[in-house]
Amino acid sequence: MPGHQASRLPWLAATALPLATSLVVGLAGCAATDRILVSGNVDDHLVTVQAPQLDIPATNLDAGFSDRAAGTPGQQIAGDQTTATSTPLSTVTARDSWSRVAQVDVREGDQIQAGQALVHFDSKALRAGLRAARADAGVAATEVPVIDSAIDKTYDKERDIKSALQKINKAIRKLRTTRETLSGQLSQARRQLPELQAQQAQTDSQATQLSDRLRQVDRQLAELRAALAELPPQPPPSTPSPTAVPPPNREQLVAAITQLRRARSQLQNGLKQLAGVDAQLSTALTRLRSGIPRLENAIREIDDGLAKARTQRTKLRKARTKIIDARRELRRTRKLAVVAAQAATVGIDVAENQKLLATITAPTSGLVVQAATVGQVVAPGATVATIREDVANSITTWLSPAQLTEVCLGSQATVRADWMGPLERLDAEITLIGDRADYPPTSFATDEVHLTRAAPVRLTLTRSSGQQLLPPGAPVDIEIVQAPNDGNCSTGPTNR
Repeated sequence: MPGHQASRLPWLAATALPLATSLVVGLAGCAATDRILVSGNVDDHLVTVQAPQLDIPATNLDAGFSDRAAGTPGQQIAGDQTTATSTPLSTVTARDSWSRVAQVDVREGDQIQAGQALVHFDSKALRAGLRAARADAGVAATEVPVIDSAIDKTYDKERDIKSALQKINKAIRKLRTTRETLSGQLSQARRQLPELQAQQAQTDSQATQLSDRLRQVDRQLAELRAALAELPPQPPPSTPSPTAVPPPNREQLVAAITQLRRARSQLQNGLKQLAGVDAQLSTALTRLRSGIPRLENAIREIDDGLAKARTQRTKLRKARTKIIDARRELRRTRKLAVVAAQAATVGIDVAENQKLLATITAPTSGLVVQAATVGQVVAPGATVATIREDVANSITTWLSPAQLTEVCLGSQATVRADWMGPLERLDAEITLIGDRADYPPTSFATDEVHLTRAAPVRLTLTRSSGQQLLPPGAPVDIEIVQAPNDGNCSTGPTNR
C-alpha cells in the first residue's frame, strides 16, 4: 500500500500546477477565435460492489411431520382417495438479514481483474438451505409415484365394482325371469281355482242326480221283483175281455227287471266315475289352495331380493362414481405434484444461486480503493468494495452558455497535461453536452472570473490517441475547435 501511494505522488503533486496556469492558458486562448481553451478533469470511474440480498433459510422444526388433522404422517387416505402429504424442510426464509464477512481476498491498493473473487460471506446457512432444498425436491419427487399407485388402485377397485355389478345385474335378470314365471303360474292358479270349484260343484250335482235316479231305479226294481213274486206259476187260460186290462205276464216283468238292472249298473258306473272325478278335483283344489299362498310368498321374497339387489347396485354405482371422481381428483393432484416436483428443482437452483452470491467477484478490472474486513456484518446493499476502473478515457469540463453556442456533438478537441511532452497531444471529441446550466464545482478553473452558470460537457479520447490512459481525477487542458455556424450543429444531451 505505501508503494502504491508513492507511485501516485508524481501526478497528484502536479495537479496544483494546471490549476495555477489554467487561467493563463485561458487568457492566451482568448486570442484564438476558432478555439475554446478550457480546463477539465479526467473522469474518475469508481465502481462500488454491494452486498447481495441473501435469503437465509430458517429451519422448520415440523419438517417430516404432518398436521394431526391430516391423519397419518406421509400419507392420507380419505374414502377411496389416497394422497401423499409432506412438510418441507425449509418453508420459512429470513429476508433482509445481515451477512457476516468470512474471508477477504484483496486489500486496498491491489490491482485486480474482472471476475476475481473479492469477499466471501459466511455460507453455512446457505449450504444448509441447499441441502434442505434438495431434500424438499426429493420429497416432492416421491409424491408422483405415490399418486400413480393410488390411481392404479382406483382402477383395481373399479374393476372389482364392475364385476360385482355384472353379477348383480345377472342375478336381477334371473329374479325377474323367475318372478315373471311365478306371476304367470299364480295368475293361472287363481284363474283355475274358480273353474275347478265350478267343475266340482257340477260333479257333485251330477252325482246327486245319479244317486236320485239310482234310488228310483232300485225302488222300481223292488216293485217289479215283488210283482214277479206274486204271479202264479201257470196262469189259467181265459178269454180276454175287450174292456179288461190284461195282467202282466212273467216275460214282460223279467225283461223290465233286466233293463232296470242294466240301468242300475250304468248308474253305479257313472257314480264311480263321478267319484273319481270329484276326488281328482278335490286334489287339484287342495293343491291350488296350498300353492297360491306359496306362490305369493315366493313372489314377495323375490320382490324383496330385487329391492335389495337394486339397492346394492345403486350403492355400487355410487361407489364407482366416487372412484371415478377420486381418480379425476388424483390426476389433478398428480399434475400439481409434477409441477411441485419441477418447482422444487427451481428451489435447488435458487439455493445454489444464493450460495454463489455468497462469493463477491470483481465486476471490472481496476484498483481496489476500499474493501470490507473479515468479521464485518453488513446489510444487503451495503458497499463491501470500491474499485477504480483502469479505463479512464473520458474528460469532463464546463462551458458557459455563450461557449455552448460554438460547439456541438462531435466537435474535435485536443487534450494536454503537464506530465506530457511539449508537443504531445491527445485527440478527443465531444460526446455529451448537458441540457441545463448549473453551478460548476468550485475546483473547476475558468478564464471567466464571473462564470456562475455552466453546462457539463464530456469529451472522449478517439482511437487516434492510442492506448494511453489518463490518471483518474487528474486536471488537463482542453482545446476545442469551434463548430461551423451553418445551422447543422446538434447540441442535445446525447451520449454517443
